[in-house]
Amino acid sequence: MGFFRIKVKRHDHSWVREKHGFITKQNLEEAGRALLAAVRQEIDRERAMDTGKSFGSIPTSPRFKASFRCQVVGQEIQILSNWPNLDALLTGRKPFQMTWLTQQAGVPVVPMVGAQDQVLFRTTPRFKAQAWWHPGVRKHDFLDRAVEKAWPKIEKILLDAVMKRMASLPPV
Repeated sequence: MGFFRIKVKRHDHSWVREKHGFITKQNLEEAGRALLAAVRQEIDRERAMDTGKSFGSIPTSPRFKASFRCQVVGQEIQILSNWPNLDALLTGRKPFQMTWLTQQAGVPVVPMVGAQDQVLFRTTPRFKAQAWWHPGVRKHDFLDRAVEKAWPKIEKILLDAVMKRMASLPPV
């Protein structure tokens, strides 16, 4: 299982770092931590708004929020997660027929977790034409909201780094 990469769009100020070294990797890592905090905050916000009764809800497991991490590659801040099917949560998915869960496909029964974490065994439909339908996954935009929310803080972190570096330079 690979990492799902979200590349945060940034304004092109590469000349600041390349020519003058004003923004260091540590500055970008600090900005990344601010972004990661915003991502986790937006996950909590989305969970609070979600009833949790529909498919495609934000996972309630603490491991979901913990699966996100930040990485700086060159001048790019990346938010990474190894959560399975994260792409379906971010892009949404239309309802689809689960033809692989049929007796014709060689699956006579499936275990399902019911109320109070009881495991139930359910007989699958006999033919692929009668296969169950997955209700789909609603598109979530918590990452977009997190970037918007964190952007002023990121700008402040990077601007402070540039101003501090410029103040330490000898006058021209």
